Amino acid sequence: MEAVELLMSGFEYAWRVRPMSGEQFAGDACWIVEHGSRLQATLVDVLGHGPQAAELAEKVHGWLKRRPLVEPGALLRDMHRQFKGSRGMVAASALLDDDSLICSAVGNIVIRIAGQHARQHVNQDGVIGYIMAEPKDARYPFAARDVLIMHSDGLSSRFEPELFPGMDERSCGDIAEALMQRYARSTDDASCVVVKRQACS
Repeated sequence: MEAVELLMSGFEYAWRVRPMSGEQFAGDACWIVEHGSRLQATLVDVLGHGPQAAELAEKVHGWLKRRPLVEPGALLRDMHRQFKGSRGMVAASALLDDDSLICSAVGNIVIRIAGQHARQHVNQDGVIGYIMAEPKDARYPFAARDVLIMHSDGLSSRFEPELFPGMDERSCGDIAEALMQRYARSTDDASCVVVKRQACS
């Protein structure tokens, strides 16, 4: 599954979701929504894999589609309440505006910024729907040549943005495809989201 689009908000994005080897559907879900000059990207990785994980991922995706833009920590708290008692999931969400982003993540899912303001977000421990630490929002600068990358643990932790020279010149779709081809594990569902701001002409 993939999607690439140029938005009126001035962002380009792409995502990829791929089930583990031998499975037809993945237990990962992505949702991206824009409102005015803001964009929110959310990535969810349901625990386990196979039909039951995929079914829960589809429910989470449907729930996200009905949600307005909200600060990421609040979104993850609401997700925890909504899916309490489920098999559980980890998730990350980022809300981007004119020159910065706010993000929050629970569990072993990754949020990274590559470029001028390179950094990796520090997640809260836990499993959404089971037990978790209170999600915390963090705000980071996000300039025109920065790249936001979120990925599940289905991608190898060996990945470093510095391994992609000229990343800011590549399309989000190219970056997402390269990540999946080089670093996705065949033994797990894998997913990634890539977002860039469109440079002013």
